[in-house]
Amino acid sequence: MRILQLGLWIAVAAGPVLGVAALVVATSAGRQQPPPAVPGVGVTSMAEVAVLQHLVGGTVPPTRLQPVRQQLLPVHDVTADASTALPGPGPVDVAAVTATPAGPGRWGVTVLVLGRDATVEAWQVTVAETPGGPAVEGLPALVPTPRAEAPAALALDAPRAPASDDPLAATVEGFLRAVLLGMGEVDRWTAVDVEVPVLDHPVAEMTLRRIARNRVSTTSVAVLAEVELRRADGSALLAQYPLLLAEREGRIEVARVLPALPLAPTGP
Repeated sequence: MRILQLGLWIAVAAGPVLGVAALVVATSAGRQQPPPAVPGVGVTSMAEVAVLQHLVGGTVPPTRLQPVRQQLLPVHDVTADASTALPGPGPVDVAAVTATPAGPGRWGVTVLVLGRDATVEAWQVTVAETPGGPAVEGLPALVPTPRAEAPAALALDAPRAPASDDPLAATVEGFLRAVLLGMGEVDRWTAVDVEVPVLDHPVAEMTLRRIARNRVSTTSVAVLAEVELRRADGSALLAQYPLLLAEREGRIEVARVLPALPLAPTGP
């Protein structure tokens, strides 16, 4: 009996404590995670300008890049020792790809640089947010290219060269030739409710090299068409076009130009 009374007394005494603990747990569970930090306006753009000017003009004093209201200095106005300038690919374009918080109002921004020889370099620079705008701290550093996550699996079979008697390949080739060569008659290859404009600046030649496909339903097939494009100056490039084709009344037609490559399902 005394043991039962003692147990009841402990339960009553611990009630408020357990209630507070339950409230804390519930509050913690209901508390939302803070949103990820986002750099202020102009931070990534300033990093791109800093890296571009650094590569174009060699070693540029950081003060020449502060604050953001200063314009990009012309190359002839940059006094750099040619012997200390790093040989580079000659930048064609730059793009900020990551911005990592480095303290209150400070960011480490990684910028990819595309060179004229098609090489890609990565440069990292520190940018601080100030009342006068973003300001560069120090000089950019050449760093390893950021590693991307493993690409998702595509919902496509292995690409194969098209067979001459393949009606699906014939539709894909006819449609792409109409769009890319500016030949018109795009609607000959598309569904009734599909409108696809021709290329603004048509290429001179187009060759269908390979097709990868995946049957989405009994009447629809997703394809990825790999083509070789040749411009009027003789330069050639490869391109890939994801399309959705539909089979209607014995006819294969383009139902949609897909916005991205079709992915394999990941759920059950």
